[in-house]
Amino acid sequence: MELIRTPQPELADLFVKTLRRNGFAVDRREADGQHIIELQNPAQYEHAHALLQELINDLRHQQHRQPVEPLTGRPQPLLSGGWFASMGWVTRGILIACAVVYLSTYVIGYCIYNAFLFPRVVEGLASQPWRLLTPMFLHFSLLHILFNLLWWSDLGRLIERLQSGTQLVLVTVITSAASNLA
Repeated sequence: MELIRTPQPELADLFVKTLRRNGFAVDRREADGQHIIELQNPAQYEHAHALLQELINDLRHQQHRQPVEPLTGRPQPLLSGGWFASMGWVTRGILIACAVVYLSTYVIGYCIYNAFLFPRVVEGLASQPWRLLTPMFLHFSLLHILFNLLWWSDLGRLIERLQSGTQLVLVTVITSAASNLA
């Protein structure tokens, strides 16, 4: 007995999966560009039809909902798409620190840059150990900082979301130290 038909194969897949998960025996066939879902037991028609109507109503409701950011559950800002809001605290903090250090040269000169540069000789690290990590905050052109921060925002967000903020800090510290010693 035909239960429903749709021209959309993805929607037909969802219908079949939902019906089978709820214990209905269904068949699917295609005819004239339509994906037809048939119920094997006609006695279950009312219950299966009600289930699909509920699913369709849920799908319609989801189409009209404001998109939310997956990490916070808050609505995404209209223009930004939630780019900054979707970052974890480590990703956001390092991004802001890099931007502040870069912009500081236009406000107060190169004193921060000079304090963050790697020492001329490795022995200088003994008296100023922060210089092993601080060069990661230095960027020497607008293109350089934009490129690095775009990569940082994507990779940092992924590592922080899939691992943790602590894991991202460890990866960042190890990578920064290793690259500055190389």
